[in-house]
Amino acid sequence: KTRTLVTASGILLGVAATLAVSVMGASTTQSLKDFFAQSSGRANLTTNLHGASVLLPESDAYPATIPQFFGKHPPAITMMGNPDLLRTRPMAIFCSIRCPGDVILKLYDLVRAVRDAGIPVIGGFHTPMEKECLDLLLRGKQPIIICPARGIEGMSPPKHLKPGLAAGRILIMSPFPAKYRRITSDLAERRNLFIAALAHEIFVAHAAPGGLTE
Repeated sequence: KTRTLVTASGILLGVAATLAVSVMGASTTQSLKDFFAQSSGRANLTTNLHGASVLLPESDAYPATIPQFFGKHPPAITMMGNPDLLRTRPMAIFCSIRCPGDVILKLYDLVRAVRDAGIPVIGGFHTPMEKECLDLLLRGKQPIIICPARGIEGMSPPKHLKPGLAAGRILIMSPFPAKYRRITSDLAERRNLFIAALAHEIFVAHAAPGGLTE
């Protein structure tokens, strides 16, 4: 399966579904597989837990691209919101914490265009610019998939997301068990790869050298 990686400069690059291997290196991908293999016990959870649903790896609805990234022990996915949004072909948005001013202006224009075109979007929406993007997207009607770098079982959705959740246009999802309650740089890196596995297209507004986005 071929997907598209889009950079802020407008360059389009065809990349394979093995994006984690080609971009992050085989050792990083192996550590990711080992991490989720250790957490694979979640596959025994029920399909409803503390207000969230759990999508098990053996389910027919489980995204086919996840095992390609995470090996023989893909994680159970905890979800809050409309699970049908998994069938969309979302575009991922990534941006480092620090972002040049000229890129910020281009990013605003692109996000508005994506919103107005109704294109589904997926992201962690954790860095300051990613949060700005989410604020713009929430003013539209397109599907939004939000992936926190932590477990979400028992989490109370933020107030600004509740209207979208009620309308069925937002899905919050996480590959992490409930014990991971705090966001860490390690979880953020693994979350970014999880997003890349689900995305049909990837837009990188800015990747600071040596940062998690890079």
